[in-house]
Amino acid sequence: MRLAAADDSAAFEALVHRYRATLVTYLSWLSGDRHLAEDAAQEILVKLWTARSRYRPESRFRGFLMTMARNHWIDLVRYRECRPDIAPETAEGLLDRMATDGGGPEEAARNGERLRALARAVGTLSEEHRETFILSCVEGWPHADVAAALGVPEGTVKSRMHHAMKRLRLELGNPELLP
Repeated sequence: MRLAAADDSAAFEALVHRYRATLVTYLSWLSGDRHLAEDAAQEILVKLWTARSRYRPESRFRGFLMTMARNHWIDLVRYRECRPDIAPETAEGLLDRMATDGGGPEEAARNGERLRALARAVGTLSEEHRETFILSCVEGWPHADVAAALGVPEGTVKSRMHHAMKRLRLELGNPELLP
């Protein structure tokens, strides 16, 4: 880790190779979900690279890494508890508001799938990003009106929309699913 802290990427790769499985196993036991554990382990390793300069050789590396893993897990649990999925009735309302007319049954089915995926992804947004997205994209309000309704500057609305869209693209993995 001392070498990695000095920007030695080969040393960091060796640490990743050695400890990735340990992280995945630890997080799998905590979460009961191997895919979630693999994603979280990857996020922790990215955090480790970013925090490499804070490592102090007086402490054992494994303890340092597992403390990071535990803190990441606590943050992940807190995040999931305060940002539950959108309730089905709310999602249906979102679908109704965003549904487009026209096309045949195949087009309607495709739109329904697309909108259900979008509604689930919107549920992952923070409250301020979600309300900004809903007012702007679902209700179709101009940024100035959204800013007035939320009591924030118009630049804040633009920033929130940028971050909301970035998060939605990440969640959906397909920009075509966005309005």
